[in-house]
Amino acid sequence: MHYIPFRSVKTVYYSIVYSHLRYAITSWGSSSFSTLNTLNIIHNKLLRIMTFSKFNSNVCILYKDTQILTIDRIFKLEISKLMYKIKFRFVPKQFTKLFTKIEDIHSYHTRQRSSIEYAIPRTRLKIAQKSFTYTGIGIWSSIDPTIRSIPNYHLFLTKLKHKHQEEQSYHH
Repeated sequence: MHYIPFRSVKTVYYSIVYSHLRYAITSWGSSSFSTLNTLNIIHNKLLRIMTFSKFNSNVCILYKDTQILTIDRIFKLEISKLMYKIKFRFVPKQFTKLFTKIEDIHSYHTRQRSSIEYAIPRTRLKIAQKSFTYTGIGIWSSIDPTIRSIPNYHLFLTKLKHKHQEEQSYHH
C-alpha cells in the first residue's frame, strides 16, 4: 500500500533530482558513454523506486507513463533551450559569436540552408564533436522548423517538451 500520491513523488523528483540533472548538463551531457550509462542506470532505478515497480520493470513504459524525460532527452531539451536563446538573441553576444549562420556564408538557396540555420564546424577530433557548438547545431537542426521558429519562448518550450515525450515513447 502506497500512502504518497504520485503527484507528490513527482514534485519531489523535480525539485531535488531533476534540478541537479539539469545543472550544467549542457557541459557534461555529451560525456563518454560509460559515464552517462552509470547515470542512466541510477536514473532508471530511481524511476522504478518512485513508481513502486519491480527492479526488472521495463523503464521505457515507466518513462512514458510518468512523462519523465531520460537523461539524453533532458540534455537535448536544455541544449535546445540554449540554442533558442541564441537564435533570438536572449544571451550575451559572446554566445551568438560561437555560431555562423549559413546565410552569412552564402546567399544560395541550397537544401542544407532550408533545414540547417547554422554552419557545422569542420573537425575530425571526437572531443570537438562533443563540444556545445557542434552538438548544439545538430540538436537544433533536428527540431522541426515549425517548432524552431515559434517566437514565444514558453510556447516553444511546451511544444518541444511534448515532442520529446512523444518521441521518447516511440524510441526508448
